Amino acid sequence: MVSKANKASEPRQMSILSEQVVFIHGSDSLTVGRRARALFDELVSEHGDFDAEVIDAAAGNSDEAVRALNRLDNALESLPLFSDKKVVWFKNCNFLGNEKTASGKNVTERLNELAGTWENIVWDKLKLLVSAGKINKQRVFCKILLKSAATENYEVWSASDRDWQEKAEDWLKEWFHATGKSIDTAALSKLVMSVGPDPHRLYQEHMKVCLYAGERDRIKVEDIDAIVTSQQQAEAFALAETFGNRDLPGVLANLEKEFSEIRAGGKKNEITVLYGLIAKVRAMLFVSILLREGVVQPRMSYPAFKAQLEQAPRDIFPDNEQCSPFSMNPYVLYKAAGQVRNFSESELVNAMEVLLDCNKNLVFSMMDKTLLLQQALIQIVGMR
Repeated sequence: MVSKANKASEPRQMSILSEQVVFIHGSDSLTVGRRARALFDELVSEHGDFDAEVIDAAAGNSDEAVRALNRLDNALESLPLFSDKKVVWFKNCNFLGNEKTASGKNVTERLNELAGTWENIVWDKLKLLVSAGKINKQRVFCKILLKSAATENYEVWSASDRDWQEKAEDWLKEWFHATGKSIDTAALSKLVMSVGPDPHRLYQEHMKVCLYAGERDRIKVEDIDAIVTSQQQAEAFALAETFGNRDLPGVLANLEKEFSEIRAGGKKNEITVLYGLIAKVRAMLFVSILLREGVVQPRMSYPAFKAQLEQAPRDIFPDNEQCSPFSMNPYVLYKAAGQVRNFSESELVNAMEVLLDCNKNLVFSMMDKTLLLQQALIQIVGMR
């Protein structure tokens, strides 16, 4: 069994095609579908399409799920007539998880029956590809697949993932390349930060940008500004980005968006907004020191930056996670490295003091919390 891929990634080598059963699953349906299609096309290319069969397993109810399973059973029992191997794709299966369709008694019984006959199938004459969404690993059929198949898992990103930005950018570069386009580093970063950790929305915006660019093969920041629609879930990153860019109008506009969410009863409050800004300043301070010490170099690619960071001597900073950049997400530091030139090191130290004072006032002062945050940011971003 090949190792599992927990996130969307670049295309793999087709070595798993040597396996009799391949199982591609996960909540990132876009990547699951694309990966499964590539594998199926490769299998058909190798073994011919005379005996290839595609079974649509996207069921709207339990009866449709059972019919799809019956078709799968029949396909696995019949041997190839014109090819050395029969290729079967059980496509877009949506009843291997905890969906309502999956909970039907008739579906469970049919899955268990199919799992019971698994060892009796003549696998040397078959190639089975199963693509599915979220799965319940406790289901007998899923256990059989996970045990016997070459498995790949693709899950959507979350804002809580330490390196979702890096993975999203790598993923998008692959899509732009497939479309015959390249994209500037700054434009790629802006696109990701404008949309957030949503593969489907990123893909849609990527298509919009490609159409907008027309025959031009290079995507620039101006294209992103002109055509990309910022998503609500990306607003959490927008304040920190405009802060790092020292863009006072942008900072105040994004701060007002944060306040609107708070007033609407969102999960955030003024303290969580402040802590996000403190984390940004902390990252920029660390990068400022790393640059001053010559540990990393400015304006380099992320892989080069990450490699230098990994080789950096650890004794530059105290042996304490709160006082060291080496416990932070390297991509966050990389992003800060592109913005740290907007502030001097003394300004960043002063910014941290201003934010810590603001923290005390938010907790103990009776002043309007909105005004306190606005004043702090104007003092930091506006000072030159």
